[in-house]
Amino acid sequence: MNYINVDPATYYAAAAGINHAAGEFFTTYTFHLKALERTAAMAGSIGPGKHWGDHYNKHVQDTDQLVTALITVADRYITALNQIGHLYALADHDPVSGTPPPAKPADPPLIFAPRSPPPPSVGGGPASGLVDDGLDLARKIVIPTPNGDTHKLHAAYTVWNALAGASETTELPTELGRRSRLDAETW
Repeated sequence: MNYINVDPATYYAAAAGINHAAGEFFTTYTFHLKALERTAAMAGSIGPGKHWGDHYNKHVQDTDQLVTALITVADRYITALNQIGHLYALADHDPVSGTPPPAKPADPPLIFAPRSPPPPSVGGGPASGLVDDGLDLARKIVIPTPNGDTHKLHAAYTVWNALAGASETTELPTELGRRSRLDAETW
């Protein structure tokens, strides 16, 4: 029969490491999401811009739901790691020794916090993108003129690229992988 003998401190350290990495990621994600507020209505409300904006909105909503699920699961996993470590410590405790049973360390604070949803990218209004030079000629001859805002589109591009390249974004999967290898090595 194989026995699994893992030091409770391994579980506690894994919980703390994952909590730190997930917390840093969520803080960075929330910061970048807030930066997207200045990109509302960037796609405009006409033709291909509106069509693109509808798809963009769906993908942003899906991404936000995925991040919410990831952080919620991370919070639960961290709590479970602490609990498992404590159960191992209790199982290793000898009640005949006269020492009190080990205390469970406090769970790290929860990472997830509600936040505002991403702004919609579709909308009308004045734009600084493709315009009709004030002549309104295209509108008079019924040619739809895109009314998106290229400055806002570029700002959104910059925000998403910054989030993708942020060390906090790349560190979370690295930390999860590192902790899973650490656990596997202790079995």
